[in-house]
Amino acid sequence: MPIRRELLRLHIGSRRTGPLFPSRQKGTGTTPHVLTRQRVGQIVREVARVASITKRVYPHLLRHTMATRLLALGMEITDVQRFLGHEDIATTRLYAETTAAVLQRRFDQLTDPAAHQLVAAVQHRRGEEAAVLAAEFLAERRERRFTSAGA
Repeated sequence: MPIRRELLRLHIGSRRTGPLFPSRQKGTGTTPHVLTRQRVGQIVREVARVASITKRVYPHLLRHTMATRLLALGMEITDVQRFLGHEDIATTRLYAETTAAVLQRRFDQLTDPAAHQLVAAVQHRRGEEAAVLAAEFLAERRERRFTSAGA
C-alpha cells in the first residue's frame, strides 16, 4: 500500500485542486482537459486485461470496492460518506450492507460449527475484512473437499 500512496503523491505533485486525472491534451488557459468517463473506463479495462483479470472491471467497481474495504477496516460510515461525496447517508449504507451481506453469505456456506468459531475469532481479532477472507478460504476448501469426494 505505501508504494501506491507514493505513486499517487508523485502523480498529484504540488497540485491541490483540479482533476485527479487530467488528460494529456492541453485545455484552454490554466484548466486541463479532463478524461471522459468513457476514457477512464477504457483505461481501467486495459489495466485489468494486462493484469490478466478476467472479471468485468469498471471504474464504479473500484469506487465500490474502496468504500466496502474502508468500512470493513473500521472507518466510520459518516467519514466514508464524506469521502465518497454522498449527500444522503442511505446511499453510503448500501456499501455497509454489502459488506455484511458478503460475510453472512460466507457464514451460511459454512456448516461446521468449528469453522463458525474460527471465523468469529478472526473477526474479533483482525476485523471484518480478515473474517471475510477466512470465510472465503474455508468455503473454497470445503467446496474442493466435496468436489473431490464426489469425483
